Amino acid sequence: MNQPQLTACFSDPINLYGNHLSAQFEKATAFAKRYQLAGFSLELFWNDLAALSRMLVAIYEAERLGKTPFSEAPEFREHRSQLL
Repeated sequence: MNQPQLTACFSDPINLYGNHLSAQFEKATAFAKRYQLAGFSLELFWNDLAALSRMLVAIYEAERLGKTPFSEAPEFREHRSQLL
């Protein structure tokens, strides 16, 4: 899922100007894109949302297949469950 050109367009800084909780949310935000009200394009917004959704689906699918750094392979989970 390494798509540097795609993720680069979602790399705007985020500042919620809030309390400690907002600062934590800012640190946890992986992708951000700022939209200006002047010249706002609804079509661009929906296209961006679709692109982000595809990236999220890829992450969830990798997790389901056991391909995330901290997850076990499904086969391992199945064998381990049979031992218990």
